[in-house]
Amino acid sequence: MNKLIIFNAESAYLYFKDWDFRKSLKGSSKMYCDSFSLSLVLKICKIPHKRLHGPDLMDNILKLNKNYKVIILGGSNQAHKIIKEKYKLNHTKFYSGVINQLKIKTLIDEIKDYSPDIIFVCLGIKKQEKIADIIWQNLNQEKRFKNSIIVGVGAAVDFLGETKIRAGTLWRKFGLEWLPRLLREP
Repeated sequence: MNKLIIFNAESAYLYFKDWDFRKSLKGSSKMYCDSFSLSLVLKICKIPHKRLHGPDLMDNILKLNKNYKVIILGGSNQAHKIIKEKYKLNHTKFYSGVINQLKIKTLIDEIKDYSPDIIFVCLGIKKQEKIADIIWQNLNQEKRFKNSIIVGVGAAVDFLGETKIRAGTLWRKFGLEWLPRLLREP
């Protein structure tokens, strides 16, 4: 199973301040970065990455892979309904609500039964990386998940499901998508 990481300024901060967060990133096969300034630092440090926002990654995957089996963890039922209709998804399972330690075992069993190609974890920073890592650790050694992808994409489900307003194109182009959101949701 391939674990993708989308790094932002908060991720960078947590990487140096939170050992559990840092551990949850181990085993990642590809890194994306959603901030221009962070991307510049990563380039200077010669860390391979591509600049891409979580909602853009999720949007591209859903548009290009309509027949893939997808699981989306997190977000509201309303966002799920809009995403299902918007992308005409036939093979997608949605999970909303709290995902805690008690539910994770059941969730892993359901993922094993469904055998998804892609799992989007949309639970917010730290929690989504932790849950993605637990799932990855449980499925990574199974051959049938060799080409599957798991990625934490934060509020992407809310943006694509139109339950939250996404920053404009110009903000995203300059890697400042977080600024209007910070002003709206301090």
